[in-house]
Amino acid sequence: SGYVIPIKSVVASRNYFLRASSVAQGGMDQLCQELVACVTKILDPQCPQTERAASYQTIEDFKERSPQCLLCGFQLAREQAPVVRHFGLQLLEHFVRYRWNSLKKVERKEFTLQLLQHMSFNMLPSDQEVGYVKEAVARVVMETAKRMWPQQWPTFLTDLDTLTQYGPTQVELVLLILRRLAEDVYLSYDSSLTPQRKKQMAATLSENSESLFTFLLNTFESPPVPQLLPTALAAVTSFVEWLDFKVLLMRDCRLLELLYSLISSEELKTAACECLLVILARKGEVRKTAEERRKLLLLLSRDALNIIFQASKQADSAGVDSEQYVFLKRVCQVLLHLGISQLAPLWSTGFTKPEGFEANFELYLQVVLEFTKHQSQILSLTSAEVWSHFVSHSQIKEDPVFRACLPRLLGVVRERLIKLGDPTLTGHVSSEYSRMDFDVSHEYNTFFSKYRGLMARLVHHISLMVPETAAQEALVTVQRLVQQPQPETELTKSSMQYLEWDGFVSFLECWTNTFKLEPSQKETVKEKVLAVITQLLAFQTQDPLLLSCQFRCLQTGLALFLEFDHHILQAYLNKIFSSLRMFGNDPVKREVNVARTMIAACFVHVCESQERLLAPFLQELYKQYQTLVLSNVLSYSEKCAFTEALFSLSRNLLKSDLQQQSAFLGELLQEVKLLLPEVEKAVASVEALVDYLGLKTHPGDPTYDRKQRSHLWYIVHSTLVILKRSAARNAVPSEEEGSVVSPDPLQCPSYQHVMPTIARVILPLIDTLYQLWSVKTKPLLSQYFQKLSDLHCLEKDGIMGRSQQHHSEHEREEIECLQINLNAIHDGCQQTISRAYTVYGCQHMQKIGFVEATVSAVFTHATEINSWRLKPLIRCFLLHLVNTCPEECWDGVLIPILTHTCHLIFTRLRDTWNIIAQRHPAVVTGEEKDLDCMGSGDTEVSQEVLEEQLVIALSREYAHLLEVVCIKRVSVSHSKGRHKQERSEAVVEEDMEDCSLVAAPPEEQPANRWSTYQTLTPLGVRLLEVNPLNELLFISAFGGLSWSDTQTATKCTNIAGLLLEKAPVDSFSAEVYTQLFSQVLIGLQKHGMHDNNRNELLHLALMIYQTTGRRCPDILNILSQLPGNTSDKVQAFNTLLEQQKPPSVKQKREKFKELLSGIIGKHIGEAFKRPPAAFDLPELAFKKKAKESREIVTDLASLFQDPTEV
Repeated sequence: SGYVIPIKSVVASRNYFLRASSVAQGGMDQLCQELVACVTKILDPQCPQTERAASYQTIEDFKERSPQCLLCGFQLAREQAPVVRHFGLQLLEHFVRYRWNSLKKVERKEFTLQLLQHMSFNMLPSDQEVGYVKEAVARVVMETAKRMWPQQWPTFLTDLDTLTQYGPTQVELVLLILRRLAEDVYLSYDSSLTPQRKKQMAATLSENSESLFTFLLNTFESPPVPQLLPTALAAVTSFVEWLDFKVLLMRDCRLLELLYSLISSEELKTAACECLLVILARKGEVRKTAEERRKLLLLLSRDALNIIFQASKQADSAGVDSEQYVFLKRVCQVLLHLGISQLAPLWSTGFTKPEGFEANFELYLQVVLEFTKHQSQILSLTSAEVWSHFVSHSQIKEDPVFRACLPRLLGVVRERLIKLGDPTLTGHVSSEYSRMDFDVSHEYNTFFSKYRGLMARLVHHISLMVPETAAQEALVTVQRLVQQPQPETELTKSSMQYLEWDGFVSFLECWTNTFKLEPSQKETVKEKVLAVITQLLAFQTQDPLLLSCQFRCLQTGLALFLEFDHHILQAYLNKIFSSLRMFGNDPVKREVNVARTMIAACFVHVCESQERLLAPFLQELYKQYQTLVLSNVLSYSEKCAFTEALFSLSRNLLKSDLQQQSAFLGELLQEVKLLLPEVEKAVASVEALVDYLGLKTHPGDPTYDRKQRSHLWYIVHSTLVILKRSAARNAVPSEEEGSVVSPDPLQCPSYQHVMPTIARVILPLIDTLYQLWSVKTKPLLSQYFQKLSDLHCLEKDGIMGRSQQHHSEHEREEIECLQINLNAIHDGCQQTISRAYTVYGCQHMQKIGFVEATVSAVFTHATEINSWRLKPLIRCFLLHLVNTCPEECWDGVLIPILTHTCHLIFTRLRDTWNIIAQRHPAVVTGEEKDLDCMGSGDTEVSQEVLEEQLVIALSREYAHLLEVVCIKRVSVSHSKGRHKQERSEAVVEEDMEDCSLVAAPPEEQPANRWSTYQTLTPLGVRLLEVNPLNELLFISAFGGLSWSDTQTATKCTNIAGLLLEKAPVDSFSAEVYTQLFSQVLIGLQKHGMHDNNRNELLHLALMIYQTTGRRCPDILNILSQLPGNTSDKVQAFNTLLEQQKPPSVKQKREKFKELLSGIIGKHIGEAFKRPPAAFDLPELAFKKKAKESREIVTDLASLFQDPTEV
């Protein structure tokens, strides 16, 4: 205060600009009128496009070239029309931002004076000046301050203080400027501000933070006019995120008092909550700021909580209103951060609870509980995060006040598990809130999975803390559900009765899982759990959805309690068999099929959980199964489930009698053996398979039979489930106690039943399916089945992000059902082959020639199918084989299969990516069939998107396979007193120690408890010695860098770095190294806009260059030809590397990055962005904090001297 703007200097500055211009005042007025006419044309909707474009060009040319830009800007900024004034200010902002360096130092000073004069005398009253003009003035001032303050404009803050004395308008301008200052410097709203300038401005701002915040707080508390309160609040909000806590909470937390009192204000309550949210969400070490953070518990006082609660109730009473809903969200977030960011950390430090804390904490929990009850699931989720944090807190969860809330909380959480908020439904308030939060059902379903997961964790934790309360809640709920009247019509998935049952299933799953973690609790709640099971078994319904929910309940951990009552176990089994007889095996709706599948899964589950009890009753269960089979009640999928369960029981009952196990399995697979001759003929050739499936006819033809494909499915999946159960016990006891030996595959009970099926059906079926999906087979198919090889519509909709309508089975077209069925059969075949290697041993499979048969079946016709059909080959077959194949079988089993796979998939991916990159209208060739077989029902644009997404999916699968094959992550402990491991060979030599591709070795890691680094797997090391697989690995890893998928490129970069480190330097020619280097440069061009990819690719390029680049003329030539490079720059970098004292890793990387900067990719928003004028200001001398002097004690006796004696 007391500073007066020198008006004479201002007038002189105006005259200075006029003298500097050769344009007379009349000419200046005419020029301004022409600019105003251009602006008028641009804003006129009736103006022709050509005139508007010409006006745009005129204005842009004037901005860039005219020496009168500043003069016109100031003159237009004094006009009456707000649009013209705003345009004048835009001219000033553009000049400062892009042409600032054309001004001399004295001109810059005169410009600031002119700017201050404009803010002092040329602004309208606050209530008349439009907001966008005020914002434009603030932008001009801030752009000027970024280029002058504090070095060349040291009085900037003093000038702002003086400006506030001119009236409310000027006070508002200062508030806007300070808000922008804090946002650009501390919150990084302006990305063009260099780190150096940001540091200088931040330091100066911090030095003056107390006085600035005092001004803001005074203005906020007593604004000159009430209209300034929102602006003052916005300015305060921009400061509270970075201010020191002592400054922030000055004057006995006056700011907090003002903020929570404003929550009762209808106009400012949302903004006040947002400011509180910024304060409470601040991070940092709690112990250092514990004293200040305790003051934030003022918001936990009864007065503050009552204001918050009353304002929330008033907002909720307004109904589903968007503005009130936003306010409720902010209040909920305030409560969340008050609990988990402030209260919980303080509680961990052992803070002293103030007087009345227990009552206030109870009130806080009640307010949070009310939000958890809210019909908006967003609010419920936010508040549930508070409970989730508290139940995991070692001290809060033992607090009596908190534990007293748990019974009520458990009831609320159980109700929240019900899915009531689907935005497509009507009739419930939750759906109305969801329509404001989500645009489509897909977004809501993704959210609800997270929402239900959090609620499920809450049920889990509460059940561990109060098990009897959870058991009582389950019993009361099931009694209420089973007493509901039976529906008069068939329920749908949106029916309230079904939704309640579905939510109860989730509750039971979370509650019963606690008994696996705490078996001791089973005795405590045994009676109530058995009562729940009894109620469920007694429930009778014929509605398929309710029946499905009933057996989903029985399939949870409730089955663990059947051992306590054999009568209930018998009733449990009787319920399964009687329910299967309810619907028969006629063609039924999808809901009925789901219910029957759940019943069969329930039988498998009870056989697993009560295997010891049920094994003696194996024959009785088998007779029951045979009765169902003879009655033609079971579908093929249900037969597979019963076969799996009964075979598992037989393995437990007949542990030592392998022959009897084999005989029993033969009885179970009797129907499979009867079908084998028929199916073997069908899969012998593609023509036979087409005839077998009826693909030459129409589904309406009397000769068409859908059961044929069911036979294929049954044989494949029955074989698969037997292999899965065989793998569970793939070792047998030896004569020595406590030891096991690998079994003889020929003596495995399933071997003689499974291997013939695999040889006669599974392997030929894979080859025949590939031929069926080939373009060459289309002439054999009827017109209806011509699109059999196309992508299924549900998969296509999922890739394209369209809404998927889940139709029931009979509503789908026959070709869609057949596509789904054949895909499932193919996936099952791949899994079966992989499991066979695991169960019967890779060594034995190699001995009998199974590897050659696998390669022949899988790869003979694999080149004829669409590339996206190769995903199951990786996902279902190879990944499992890589993880289970023993080292002694790598050469004979794994390497031949990997060689064929890598060659096939990389070739297809390379060709497909090239086609996508070129996109030329050529005749469809052999490679382009991949892009032409997705169906022709989409537009050209959506077709291209679909093609790219499919090749991206396969690229990621392939990159994941290479990652599993090559990369091993090693965790190393750095705890004190532990021996640190020796440096791994996988880590690069000393000059590459700062690598981001391969983490630093243990001794270079920070003193964390654990760290990880990557190294090459033993399999990867072996593959580098095998031709041609080592070449395939290199071209796959480096080729993936140029594919337009960031995730794939990231994995390929890691793999390429590890392979390059292990490969000998002389293993490649200079030409090969040049190609590898070129691939890395292409990767930088495509993925350089992502920080992680850019750093890793730069390191990889530097690794290649240091390895052989300086000796390779082609690489030097490539570097010299990059944009912005010359031979001298490259030579200077080489000289730097050859210095006697080598540069640091950081220096090398920065210099090398400069050489490659011309090709590093940028985001589309940054690629053509014009850089602002340079911030060429001198360095600031920062004040260093004085270090505390510490007296060094050399006398040992003085350390133990009594202080009172000193």
